[in-house]
Amino acid sequence: MSELARIAACTFTSSKNLAKDAQEWCRDRFPHEAGGFVINGEFVGIENASDEPLINYKPELLPRTPAEAFIHSHTQDASTEPSRLDMASQQAAGIPYGIIATDGEAVTPIQWFGDQLPIQPLLGRQFVSGVSDCWCLVRDVYRGQFGIQIHNVPRDNNWFKAEPPHNTPQNLFSMERIIDSGFVSIQKSELLPGDIVAGRVGCSVVNHCGLVLGNNMVLHQLDGDGRLSRREPIRRWLGIVSHCARHQDHMEDPSARPEIILDRVQS
Repeated sequence: MSELARIAACTFTSSKNLAKDAQEWCRDRFPHEAGGFVINGEFVGIENASDEPLINYKPELLPRTPAEAFIHSHTQDASTEPSRLDMASQQAAGIPYGIIATDGEAVTPIQWFGDQLPIQPLLGRQFVSGVSDCWCLVRDVYRGQFGIQIHNVPRDNNWFKAEPPHNTPQNLFSMERIIDSGFVSIQKSELLPGDIVAGRVGCSVVNHCGLVLGNNMVLHQLDGDGRLSRREPIRRWLGIVSHCARHQDHMEDPSARPEIILDRVQS
């Protein structure tokens, strides 16, 4: 991401006027989903042309001027976590997305997401599925400090549970999928800083991962109870680990990886 793009993203995502305009637009159109685009740093609302406006948003028209971001609302619940379709759409568009939840009265702050935005601090993150969860934490170290892009698998926030919309746990982080993301399976005895560990936390499929640090520590992010991203002794988690992996770019000389800096400001 260029420095100019990073500065632009910081500007519009922190704009109180833009947020207020988007929130009011979406709230006034409840119970329908609503949305629009960020153009020249300002929110431009566009009416919903979806055949199912209560659950979907489809802009009536597309802007002629290139958009810097896209914002839409969720009206079925108070969640601003992106759905699998939201994540897939954002990745295809290649611009930041924002989500607002509203019940016609209350309205949430905008939840921004997308790799075009600056990387959050690694420690103390609030859990947001698909935005700041365990896989995103691993990805952000790799893309921010190792210069390696790893796919952010589109997923619903309950992907590992037997709940709608899929009604069966999705095995999104099996060893096969991790290998497809550019990793190679290794043994626990081979773990070094920068490797990843993955396992099951109260679930039938692998639903948690972490990044190995020095001094027998692990960096990870758990859902629930307001838990923040943190580093902890790896011995607490090795019992649930089902597989370990090292990126293929690090197989020949894993010691050549940069030191992982947790308090580093990243762009």
